[in-house]
Amino acid sequence: MHTNIHKEFIAWFKQSIEPRLPTPFNVEYLSEKEGDFGEFEGVIVSSEFQDGFFYIWSSGMYHMAFLDLITEEFIIPDALAEYKNEGFNQLLHPWLKKIELQE
Repeated sequence: MHTNIHKEFIAWFKQSIEPRLPTPFNVEYLSEKEGDFGEFEGVIVSSEFQDGFFYIWSSGMYHMAFLDLITEEFIIPDALAEYKNEGFNQLLHPWLKKIELQE
């Protein structure tokens, strides 16, 4: 059981990813006390070139997709799966590599 994994993800994203996003990315955070798979936290990111989201529940289920708006191809295909301690960097690696985070 991953009771706080949703909170860990949001804390990681706010500390490690959001400050390093290239401009002009918009970031929106979502939170629900009772979602389909328990407590829910999510992040939606968008720019004129890319849109994407990562939602994660306290049960360990996650849902994500990232789309390149120029090519209209998925950077990360739409996926609903169970978190298996892969690490957030690994889950989001294709998107993180594409956006070239700032140091």
